[in-house]
Amino acid sequence: PSDGSNFDSLNIFNITIEFNNTIRPNDIISNPNINYSLDGGNTYRWKNVTSIGSNQHNITINSNDVNFTNYGSVDIIINASKSYYYNQSKSLNIKITGNTSLTLSKCPDKSPYFSNEIFNITAYFNDTARNQGISGATIEVDIDGTPYISSINVTRIKDLGDGNYNITINCSDTIFRNYGLFNLRVNASKSNYYNKSESLNPIIIGNTSLIILSPSDGSIYTTVQIFNIIVQYDDVVNGTGISNATIMYSLDEGVTFFENVNVTDEGDGRYNITLYVNHSNFSIFGFIDIIINASKQNYNNLSVSLTIHRQITTTITPSNNINLGSVIRGLNISYTFNYSDTNPNPIKQATWELVSNSFNFVPFLKNYGDGNYTMFLNTTNVDVSGSPYVYIFNISSTGNETQVISLTIDVIIIQTKIVDVAWTPIIARHSGFNQTITFYFNDTTNNKPVKDVITGDVIIRNFETGIVWNRGDFNWLLINSWNNGSYTLDVSTNGLDAGLYTLEIVVSNSPNYDLDTVYITFYLRGNYANISLISIDDPGGSLTPLGPSNNFSYFVNSNLDFNFNLTEAEFGDIIVLGDADYYIIRYVNLDNSSINGFLSHSFIFVYDIPTFGTHQGFLNTSQLLPGSYSIEMLLVKKNYENSTITFYLTVKEKFSVNISIYDITDEIIAGGVFNIALNVSIIRNSPTDPLVGASVSITSIINGIPDITLIGITNSSGIAVFQFTIPLDATNLTLQVSLESEYNIQGVSIDFTGYSVNPSLSTGIPFEVILTYIIIIGAVLAIGGGSLGVYKGVIVPKKRAKARVLAEVKTLFDDAINLEHILIIYKGTG
Repeated sequence: PSDGSNFDSLNIFNITIEFNNTIRPNDIISNPNINYSLDGGNTYRWKNVTSIGSNQHNITINSNDVNFTNYGSVDIIINASKSYYYNQSKSLNIKITGNTSLTLSKCPDKSPYFSNEIFNITAYFNDTARNQGISGATIEVDIDGTPYISSINVTRIKDLGDGNYNITINCSDTIFRNYGLFNLRVNASKSNYYNKSESLNPIIIGNTSLIILSPSDGSIYTTVQIFNIIVQYDDVVNGTGISNATIMYSLDEGVTFFENVNVTDEGDGRYNITLYVNHSNFSIFGFIDIIINASKQNYNNLSVSLTIHRQITTTITPSNNINLGSVIRGLNISYTFNYSDTNPNPIKQATWELVSNSFNFVPFLKNYGDGNYTMFLNTTNVDVSGSPYVYIFNISSTGNETQVISLTIDVIIIQTKIVDVAWTPIIARHSGFNQTITFYFNDTTNNKPVKDVITGDVIIRNFETGIVWNRGDFNWLLINSWNNGSYTLDVSTNGLDAGLYTLEIVVSNSPNYDLDTVYITFYLRGNYANISLISIDDPGGSLTPLGPSNNFSYFVNSNLDFNFNLTEAEFGDIIVLGDADYYIIRYVNLDNSSINGFLSHSFIFVYDIPTFGTHQGFLNTSQLLPGSYSIEMLLVKKNYENSTITFYLTVKEKFSVNISIYDITDEIIAGGVFNIALNVSIIRNSPTDPLVGASVSITSIINGIPDITLIGITNSSGIAVFQFTIPLDATNLTLQVSLESEYNIQGVSIDFTGYSVNPSLSTGIPFEVILTYIIIIGAVLAIGGGSLGVYKGVIVPKKRAKARVLAEVKTLFDDAINLEHILIIYKGTG
């Protein structure tokens, strides 16, 4: 052939060559060596060469020879040679195009396809000459001449190798929206191969949904009603309603269908079917299936079924709504009624169903026959509420109108009582024990235990303050060990001061059980303590008890100083430190109990060291009249029991005091010295006792006018001596003597009157002065040997007995002022 010739891969063709002698053209070159290469000189062959005469030779070539590795443009190299001839070589270029075939198959292979389906096409592109698949081809798909997808979309067209290709067809693609029969053409092509196309004709129809929007399945209708069925017929791929569809329905479960009768196309795929419950095709009362079918060309036909309950009308006697009033929780309440149709025929086999919340009522419907029923409701588990419950149920029978009955019920609270209460009446504070209370909580309405009471159902208050019990810890804990209505209540006494407490205990089991209140009183005992008297002092010093009964005596109008301590009676006589809260001292006259009362006082606790001290202070016993008394001292201290001690006081009258003139100047002269000695004695018994160390005051009153006041102290003999000068103008003298009351003696005030004052005699040295010096000198000389004799010889008593003078002389010499006293004696006796 000529250079550039085209051949199919199935062609067999001859290449004719001429190998001649160019010098002698007519010579025949016999049997030359001719070979050729089909692969560009890589290999050479000598077969299939035939001489056809006149130096011409045919080389037979098969277009699908394996040495043609690829189709397309190939060079065939031909060599001719003969001995003694020049070798010749020529090249021929030809083009070989592969013959092909294309086969298509679907998976799944069905008709029709729904618009929401995906199916696959397997395309096999074959080299028919070599009978092998062609890989790497370009696959293109068009729908009704419109390009759809190609090999560029590697997710939709996949080269599986060996000439196999998978093509994915999505029926929901927009190109298929005009549902029906489609021409789907597949074209396969590859360089140096003939293109090949094949077609399929799938039918794609719209996938649809048909739903009933209303009414709901099982809806109830009576014979007097008209109702509508609304259906929605949609294209599920486009998401749009299907208009102009054919709607058919059957009222007798598929025996007869009505097409578009009383059907309204409301647009966008919604259709309204109006039905009469008394339609003649409704042949029965009870549950009926209405079959509805929707269809349209090139769309999926669908049917749905609606079940309705076709009923005859009924009545409830006496009423569908009744107020049953109140009932105590735990008791039953009931309502009796008649259920019949309107013919009237009693409905004898009815069932009921709860419509409202049960509110924990326990119901039971009793059938008494002939349409008579009683609904019993037990309220045991119903919570008590602030408003009545409306218990709603319906009663029905197949083919009969369902009636709804509403019962209004007020469940009131159960009455309760706290009984069998026991507790600990006295608790020692130092023990740390809590108060334990046991009780039984009784449902008095049903005479049953109230169970399941918890701590939160109990409120405890301090009855005295009305404040909720708060001890800073758990406060109280309810223990339900037996679950039989018996409870133990553990009440904290943490940090509680000793004292008497009344607890108000409120127990309830809200909201179903009424509360009840009980009161218990207990005493939280403080530590025992003892009062120990250390000392009792009056102004004269410490009192000494007389006898074993703590008898003390003191003089009237005196207060007593006390020193005592308080010791623990339960913890080894440890001193209780600190002031008491109260000191209460009560007295009772032992001879006349109507004479009693309380003594004022002032006590404080005095610390000797940080761990020891005593209570010190005074008791106002000056208010007690003379007599015998029982004294009870009560000491009140926080967290200790009141401590008492009893002792006895004898209140004595103060001793009377007598003041008399022991000695006085005989002659009172104006301008002269006046001396006087007073005898002060206590009248205890007979004879009297001298009052020693007493302070006696004496005031001279001259001519009725107070002049000089002197203070004298009695000596061991009870004598107080005074001296003062009489004024020159004095004419008369009165002496006013007084002795202040002491703790044990009475005060005395006495006037000595009627003393005349003589005028002054001279201005020289008075005789008395001269005599004083003589007496002093004489006394000193006479002391050693004969003071008593001098005394006897000189002193001539004028006012008292000789024996008393002698005794008095001895006393005077013992006294610190004896010389002055001697002078007075000599002066008085002359």
